[in-house]
Parts: sequence; C-alpha cells; structure tokens
Amino acid sequence: MSSLNDSSGPSTTTAALPEPCDLLLDHDDSEVSDNQSESSSRSVTPEPKRPAQAKNKSPPFPFEYGKSRVRKMLPRLVLPRLLDPRCVAIQAPTDIPLCWLGIPFSFASISTWAKNSGLGVPCTEGYYSRIPGSIDVMKSWLALLDHFYEETGITIDIRDVWGAEYPILAFISNRQTCDITMDQHRAIEDVLEDMEFDKEEGPMWYLDKRELY
Repeated sequence: MSSLNDSSGPSTTTAALPEPCDLLLDHDDSEVSDNQSESSSRSVTPEPKRPAQAKNKSPPFPFEYGKSRVRKMLPRLVLPRLLDPRCVAIQAPTDIPLCWLGIPFSFASISTWAKNSGLGVPCTEGYYSRIPGSIDVMKSWLALLDHFYEETGITIDIRDVWGAEYPILAFISNRQTCDITMDQHRAIEDVLEDMEFDKEEGPMWYLDKRELY
C-alpha cells in the first residue's frame, strides 16, 4: 500500500490559509505561540484546493544535528514557520526535520471511532462476543485504516515522537503540507469528531523520535 506518510527563519509575511485550514495546517511566525483557530463543521469541497503558501519564503534555518532546539518548541498546536515547507525556501521537504500531526494513540479512541463511523467489526469470539454491540477492536482498526486510505489516499501511522510518553496516531507530516488538500483536511477532522476527541487537546505537531534536532 502506498502512503502519503512516507516522507517529512521567521518572515514578516504571513500566508493566510483558507478556512477551515487553520487548525491542522496553519503555520506560526513565532517559536512560542500555541494559539488555536476555530475548526469547521463537516463539509465536502467539490473541487479540492491546496493550502496557501507564503508569498515571500524565509531562508532555510540552520538546524544543528544533536541539539534540542526543535524538541524544545514541540509539541504544539500550530506548526512553526521554520518547519513548514510552504514558508521556507528549501530544495525539498526533506531538508527540514520531520514532524507529525497527531494525537495520543489509544484503543479507546479507536473503538469510539469504529462505533461512531459505523465501521466497527462485530466481535465473534470469546467473552465479548456474547455482549450485544461489542466490536473486535483489532479487526475494526484494520478496517478503519483501509477505509480511510481508500477515501483519502492517506495512510494513518503510529509514530514514536519527542514530547509524548507513548506513540501517537499520526495523520500527516509537515513535509506534506504543500500537497494536502482541503478534502483530506476535512477527512482528518471527521475522524477526530468520530473519536470524540477534545479539540482543546489537539491534534498537535510532534517531532519524529528519529530526529535529533
């Protein structure tokens, strides 16, 4: 299965993103702000649009391998500009440290997602098979992943990141922000809604655990 997740200094010019892109794909001019914008309700855009890019991109930031500057600025709700390929004049998205947009992984969230989306696979073996409405969480998890990929082209991953005690459920990386469509963005919001995830808690941007910056 192919995956969109195989991949990935401040400026005075800020690119305003089309609504409802602020929550997931907005970028931050500073290294300390955690302001979160309003999220939109469910909707479908007939013709997907690409997120806006900064008109005047900043020079590449000299990331120092082995340092911890990026680790100190993440996790956060809004992606810093120096980690956003839409805002930095780089040759390729891989020129910046890899970050992931996600939420803490839990089987409780997966179970809620499966039930609310109607994609839960009934439990047919063991004790829980005798309880009406019980679902097989592992089979449901695989069904959810397949369905989301078929609908969006995005493969949801489980990733180890800095700043989280346990792995996160990762939707996209910062190296994909130039390519993600509004429909894909809304599909991620729909998943969070089905999970009944508290929007005050994220999703957040995390630095990949393999990145020593």
